[in-house]
Amino acid sequence: MPAITPLSYSVDYESCVNFVHARPERALSAPEFTELCEVLLQDAKYYHCPFWLLDGRAQTSQWPAGLYDWLLVEYLPRVWQVLSTPLSVAIVVGSAYWQHLKPCNCLHLGLLDAPIPLRRAWFEDENAARCWLGQQQRL
Repeated sequence: MPAITPLSYSVDYESCVNFVHARPERALSAPEFTELCEVLLQDAKYYHCPFWLLDGRAQTSQWPAGLYDWLLVEYLPRVWQVLSTPLSVAIVVGSAYWQHLKPCNCLHLGLLDAPIPLRRAWFEDENAARCWLGQQQRL
């Protein structure tokens, strides 16, 4: 059964479109983000779902570099071990955060050299993210 999440975020499986949707209700600290990632993986495992929609619009600043190291070195390899299929992640961010990412060429946030098969894309519009995830399911 999927984990019960605390009030700072929700993680839901949307069966009609076959993806797991993570929605923080406010900006998350690095420890809260790692917790969210673990809940996301639990739900993805339960539903056998490698299609994730991450709503990052509440996030207003970047996390410490160590968090991205954790994603690359520890978390993503576990995702691959658990799901055994390429992961598709659509990330929705607010326009202010998007504008910060574009000039510094940070849209990859260290994930270009992901240690697993990973398709990811960044969006300002949730509907566009949902469409992209639908396309990934047909590949």
